[in-house]
Amino acid sequence: MSVIRANHEEITRMAGRVGQAAVVAQEEIASCRSQLSSLNDSFTGETAAAFQTRYEEWNTAAAELTTALDTLGRWLQERGDLIAEWDTRNAASVLS
Repeated sequence: MSVIRANHEEITRMAGRVGQAAVVAQEEIASCRSQLSSLNDSFTGETAAAFQTRYEEWNTAAAELTTALDTLGRWLQERGDLIAEWDTRNAASVLS
């Protein structure tokens, strides 16, 4: 049996914070991506290949981070909504 110790307001608030973190991360990553792409022509030969490999690794990790934040934020929002709905139904049944 699961026990949830947070109320729906806390969960919803945290969902918003995580969602905002995803937006900020996406903006920062886009800015960094733009700056890094200008370095691409700065390297030649093996150094260029190494830079491209590291850039692709970073780009993949950055995409995974923003996806994870967005997914967690949506999951928390859904759980907060479910708990609020459950609370409303329980309150209505107690009052009837």
